[in-house]
Amino acid sequence: MQFEFSYYSIILIVSGIAASLFSAFVFNRLGGTLKWFVFTLIGISIWAFAYGFKISSLEWNEMLFWVKVEYLGIAIAPSTWLLFCIKYTGKESWLKPQVLLILIAFPIITYLIVLTNEWHHLHFAGRLQETSNSFPYLAIQKGPWFLVHTIYFYFTVLLGNYLLITSFKRAEPIYKKHTLLLIVISTLPWLVNIFYLLGGFKPFGPIDPTPFTFIVSYALIAVGLFKFNLFDVLPIAKDKLIKAMTEGILVIDLNGKVMDLNPAMKRIIKGKGGSYIGHPVELFFSEQQELMKVINDRRHSQIEVSIDVK
Repeated sequence: MQFEFSYYSIILIVSGIAASLFSAFVFNRLGGTLKWFVFTLIGISIWAFAYGFKISSLEWNEMLFWVKVEYLGIAIAPSTWLLFCIKYTGKESWLKPQVLLILIAFPIITYLIVLTNEWHHLHFAGRLQETSNSFPYLAIQKGPWFLVHTIYFYFTVLLGNYLLITSFKRAEPIYKKHTLLLIVISTLPWLVNIFYLLGGFKPFGPIDPTPFTFIVSYALIAVGLFKFNLFDVLPIAKDKLIKAMTEGILVIDLNGKVMDLNPAMKRIIKGKGGSYIGHPVELFFSEQQELMKVINDRRHSQIEVSIDVK
């Protein structure tokens, strides 16, 4: 293989190697509890590393080889990111067998289509080696599956960010910095990619600026890990702990309406109605005058009540 390295390619190759080592460090630090986040980091590090070699290659067949390596990262990153967001926000109930099948099968199908593109041209309709700024690059005409994958890519990022944003709104202060950082990390490359593909944003000429934004994202992740203890405490850990407790827990807002409750509390007030969230607390404890007085007075107190659980 023949290469002609530029500042752009060297930056991407070095950052891709550093990102892979950083991913291993993150995986070791997190103890595997957030494996989907680490898999996403690995995917984008492969993307950056392979893209650096692609723009350094002098022959079209060499460029095409690195495109196929690059797509190993591009194909897996959307699915692993969405899986991470689902896990992080405690939405495991979304992971029905058919959803898991799509999230696992789609990147496999995409990568197989890229690997066999010479037979059907579904992903790349054509290719053309061009020269710009004294270096050759591979200009690729987009096929129908490229559009399908792009829509899937944007959809997973949008849905993941939607989960993070809704989680951010109801998160306690200790989690808000973490969630906001994750939103910024994922939104930055996504916006740059949109402007590059659709808006003609080309600060480096024909070179895709998206992999360069990964460097910024990795820097933000490093800041989050070392300064804000990112992922040291997970919001879903608290939720799972509360759900596992045998004591009944009920959360109400300042207006006396139920905001949340755990399964133990649902068993206690069973028979009071199938819907709980948003209803006045009086609906479930109308007979407990002493308890209602404590709630209405908004004061700390420890009292004993007797409830007939059927």
